[in-house]
Amino acid sequence: MFLQLLEQLFLLRDVFIGLIITAVIVYIIHRLSSTKRIVDTSRNPKEIHIVRSPTEWDHLYPTINKLTNTVKILGLDCEWLPYAEGETESRVALLQLATYDGLCVLVRLCQMSHDDLPKSLLEILANKSIIKVGVAVKDDGDKLERHYNIKVRGCVDLRHVVPRIRGFYECKSRGLYGLSEGILGYKMSKIPEVRCGNWEAPEFTHDQIHYAAMDALVGIDIYIKLLLTKILNHIPTRREMDAQFYLHKDYKQTVIYLYDGAVDKAYKFRGTVLIKPEQRQINQTFTQIKHKDTLLDSSPQSSNQSSVKPKTPDVIVEPGYCYMCGLPEPVRILRSSVEFISRTHNGKTCKICSRCDKHELNNDEKFPKI
Repeated sequence: MFLQLLEQLFLLRDVFIGLIITAVIVYIIHRLSSTKRIVDTSRNPKEIHIVRSPTEWDHLYPTINKLTNTVKILGLDCEWLPYAEGETESRVALLQLATYDGLCVLVRLCQMSHDDLPKSLLEILANKSIIKVGVAVKDDGDKLERHYNIKVRGCVDLRHVVPRIRGFYECKSRGLYGLSEGILGYKMSKIPEVRCGNWEAPEFTHDQIHYAAMDALVGIDIYIKLLLTKILNHIPTRREMDAQFYLHKDYKQTVIYLYDGAVDKAYKFRGTVLIKPEQRQINQTFTQIKHKDTLLDSSPQSSNQSSVKPKTPDVIVEPGYCYMCGLPEPVRILRSSVEFISRTHNGKTCKICSRCDKHELNNDEKFPKI
């Protein structure tokens, strides 16, 4: 009797171990099958034109006008110098535009006077029916309006669009680099000497030209790929992206779906800055940051609210400032798009805020699988 009972126990043990092994194998297979391996669908610019004067823009305008009448989408980005000490903002030096067929135009605004800006350029940027896509593109538009009185309308931040296409892509971060890698399968250049280089130099280097053009081109390619993913209900190939997708019967309806409610709407990051775990602590003081302006201090919570635990913890950080705009690193960020990231600049480790380093937002709250 005892031996029979012992054999049954051994049998149950073997069955239990077998079930555990089976569950582990099923889990591993599920994880591997759910991981999306995105084939690189990026492309090099078809043409890159550098515009230094209204005459050069007027020469290109008929082509740009024809392309934007066919597909009313433009990739848009801006570059500027690192902020000098004591400055709150640096003037936009370069405006990058990219059309759906790969034409990239680099407009050197710093070499033009306010009065000489081409009227046709201003009309395209102000035309709300021509969608301008990118990361923090609304912020770029606001900057252009402050510096050059250029009204930019029809801005759609890609971070509003990405969550509307679910089940196909997995992005590691909210910045252009994370979206490019997760959606296009393309790892963008991160050379600090180029990204934080002299965008007001008399002549650009080859690396600067390629970097600036790709920033705008990647933005419109991400939008087009998301658009085709929604239309086709599968991840499109490069060949499908290069085809005349705008002739598809669902094209207009899908374009409206992707930008509905997101036009000229700034993206607001919700979360905390990336810091060391030992530097976190719960605090009753709430502070909000107004970017490139003043630090708004708020008073501690009243006694009748002291027992209520905040939804997210406050953050204690080491003193620091953004080396480009001089914004002080905050005590807390609440419903703000501002984050602080460590960067190596001129051989020194320093901090840069997400508005200045808008292409790669490094934070603890990643995009969920979409």
